[in-house]
Amino acid sequence: MSVALFIVSMEAMSVLFAWLVNRTAGRLIPALLFYIAVNYWSWIVPVIPNGGSLRPYGLATGLMVLITLGLLLRKKTGRAVGKTDLLMTL
Repeated sequence: MSVALFIVSMEAMSVLFAWLVNRTAGRLIPALLFYIAVNYWSWIVPVIPNGGSLRPYGLATGLMVLITLGLLLRKKTGRAVGKTDLLMTL
């Protein structure tokens, strides 16, 4: 597996997890469900490279990067959740 491709996919997933936690007011259940979905995705759609072909893994990584960029670059419609908002929900 290409180390650079792995690093890019981990960075994209880190941003997606952070966005999800921030977007759900710090709740971890949606992030946990996303984590489980990411881990079991390879059982449904084989993206783990076997036999030397990185194409499926590269396509999955590219899709994650595009989703991450789309989430980061889109126009914000709601207000951001601050630390005081999180404390008020507890």
